Amino acid sequence: MGERSATVIRNAISGKARNFGCAVLARLVGAKAVELGVALHMGNYFGVPNQLLMLFAVLGAALLAISGPVMWMMRRKSGLGAPKAIGSGRAIWVLASIMVVFGILFPVLGVTALFVFAVERLVLSRFAPTREWLGLAN
Repeated sequence: MGERSATVIRNAISGKARNFGCAVLARLVGAKAVELGVALHMGNYFGVPNQLLMLFAVLGAALLAISGPVMWMMRRKSGLGAPKAIGSGRAIWVLASIMVVFGILFPVLGVTALFVFAVERLVLSRFAPTREWLGLAN
């Protein structure tokens, strides 16, 4: 399993250090979860398979950071602004369904998506230049 670790907290005024082991940390809210997350992040658990999984996750994120702007540049019209909307109504329903599922699984994402949708439809769509630039003219 993972390496054993402890948390040392130093008093800023007295300079005394206090060693907190897992038993004391378990009483602190979320401390054990944070310790586990750090150990997983550092690759201390599950060995090489976990490290390979994390490598693929990082490579995927890097690929998305590169391919997203490239695809946007290929779809956009000349100048700035939103590219033309996807033509299929079915694709929009599939994407909306995926957003609903992820919005339920990750509530902060769901609230943020609803806020952005509301601002686009209720505020930004009222101004013709903004509506055209964002592709909300439909």
